[in-house]
Amino acid sequence: MRVAVSQDDIDRGEMGHCATCPVARALERATGKPWYVGQSWAWLALPPETQIALPPEVTAFILAFDHGQAVAPFSFDVSV
Repeated sequence: MRVAVSQDDIDRGEMGHCATCPVARALERATGKPWYVGQSWAWLALPPETQIALPPEVTAFILAFDHGQAVAPFSFDVSV
């Protein structure tokens, strides 16, 4: 599945918050279900429990965003 992190996700995302960061917002928009996002994994917030590995570029984005660095919209692929 292709997931697009938009500028709106970035603008509305919260630093250090696993359920409202830009990546969690983008995953929710793409799947219609809420997600919790860590640095390298994402978990579906509702049963059935689903865990997905995030690509390295997503981890880099999360770290930059959480440290207040400038980030830009991007897309990534995951198996959901």
